[in-house]
Amino acid sequence: MKVQIFTVDDNDVEHFRDFYVNAEKIDGWYICSVEDFEEPCLNVLVNGEFITLKQTKRLENYLLTRKDIMK
Repeated sequence: MKVQIFTVDDNDVEHFRDFYVNAEKIDGWYICSVEDFEEPCLNVLVNGEFITLKQTKRLENYLLTRKDIMK
């Protein structure tokens, strides 16, 4: 699954980086490995929607969920 990391640099220029992650959707949650990302990032786009990246109790996994769409 392709996700995009959204960042803004010091000059207020927006940057999008594509990542291809192995993600499994369970009950509306996208579960992927932290190894898929260079660094934990809260600004993630999935299918054009902002998604909050959440860390699970197991440190090696993150949850991508549509329940917490960023404003």
